[in-house]
Amino acid sequence: MPACITTVSGEGGAAKSLPKVVEARLPLRSQIPSPLFEALDRIVCSTERHKLHHSLIAAGSEIEEDSAPHAVAAAAAGLAESIGAKAIVGFTSSGTTVARISRKRPSLPILAITPDLQVARRMALMWGAHSVHSDEVHSYEEMVKIADATVRSEEFAQLGDLAVVVAGIPFGQSGSTNTLRVIRIGGEDARSP
Repeated sequence: MPACITTVSGEGGAAKSLPKVVEARLPLRSQIPSPLFEALDRIVCSTERHKLHHSLIAAGSEIEEDSAPHAVAAAAAGLAESIGAKAIVGFTSSGTTVARISRKRPSLPILAITPDLQVARRMALMWGAHSVHSDEVHSYEEMVKIADATVRSEEFAQLGDLAVVVAGIPFGQSGSTNTLRVIRIGGEDARSP
């Protein structure tokens, strides 16, 4: 039987019993082993000082951004669901593009491709994202080929399926999400010349 507290309602002064909310108490600073506390403090401080910390927080917030990169990411999520694509492929150097897509909670997987291993690890924690570490992308055609090959190798789509590709051009420049493309897996664009 849960513990109860008695309170008086405003109507006629009738007493009611309400379940008591049990508060989970956090340990005091003195109760946490010093090496553990210091390690956690270093991690938090390092994260908060990172150059991309604020942009990732903003990309994951509930507030709608009024920017071209946000509009492209939002359009990718909506378009992919509308056309029955099997995946959204996001090329990103900082993880912000994938965070913006993830915020829309699309019903299909987000294949997050980045040349930065640390970014790939962070994106693995984003909603719906499957991150893949890759080489740097240098051209639009190379992006399409990598998207096609990765979607197939990670088994998100088969020949003939559609995928939506999102990227920023110039490649490798953080915050430049400005390109949206629909590709057919194994189609003409993905073949080598």
